[in-house]
Amino acid sequence: MNLSQIPQKVIQNIENQAEATRARSASEAHSSSFLSKIRFNQKSHSVLVTEIPEVKIDLDLRIHYNIHSYFALEGSNFKCPSCSQLIHLPNGSQNKVAKFCEYTGKHFCANCHYDEERLLPSTVVNKWEFKYSKVCTLAREFLDGIYDKPCIDLNKIPENLYTNPIIQKLLSLRHQLAIQKEFIFTCRPVEVQKLMALAGTDLYLLASEENLFTLMSLEATYRGQFLHKLKELVRQYSEHITNECEICRAKASVCEGLTNDTCVIKKDDFIYPFQLETTKSCPNCRALFHKVCYRDPSNCPKCKRKAKLA
Repeated sequence: MNLSQIPQKVIQNIENQAEATRARSASEAHSSSFLSKIRFNQKSHSVLVTEIPEVKIDLDLRIHYNIHSYFALEGSNFKCPSCSQLIHLPNGSQNKVAKFCEYTGKHFCANCHYDEERLLPSTVVNKWEFKYSKVCTLAREFLDGIYDKPCIDLNKIPENLYTNPIIQKLLSLRHQLAIQKEFIFTCRPVEVQKLMALAGTDLYLLASEENLFTLMSLEATYRGQFLHKLKELVRQYSEHITNECEICRAKASVCEGLTNDTCVIKKDDFIYPFQLETTKSCPNCRALFHKVCYRDPSNCPKCKRKAKLA
């Protein structure tokens, strides 16, 4: 077996298992799964394992408002959704007074709702707000369980939030990391393990889709902590790819404009697709240019060569 082919098989294994996870029934959707570990033994040509988290969770992203009235309780037949105990408006037994859960949008009895507060995915995704809200015991247990799972899809945020500079920087760094992953997962197996270890507890950054984040990561971003860590991870991977590793450096490109004398810089330096500030990839053929050299998508030299061969 060609050693250079192993990481591709590893990635395929990740994708196959992730697809199997997504296909699970709704009853299993709230439980996490772990993809198999990846380590190539060069002597026996066998693949060992390392944990990479991949999870699919169905979240309630609606914002619920407390309508503390007779009609709000009538929908549940005046019963607690958790224990079926009768509940009522604040005018009798305190244990039976209806308490509103801001995650489920339902009223619970005092035995199933202790006014515990948790961060809600709905307020994060819809408002980019990180205030804690009162939830029932069941919701608290669920939210604690998914806090460090990559289940928050930033593709679902409202358009107006894309102008937020923090979110823009977060998505940009994650996109860089997604491109770098294509380099490091085809490096030497022993180097892959070292590079994966740099992600620490945020190993999901290398396994899940680039639009998925954990609540923990997003809260840390809001508090001003996670962006620094992500930026440092991107820097370390960039250093490995562009300077430290001959295998990764050999996957560099030169400006495609050099092939038809449209390169403005006129320099055959190595460039990489994760250098977002200085390079640009053709959306059709993925040919790489200096950003200043890529003006007209219809004038891509590689696309023209492919069209002639078609």
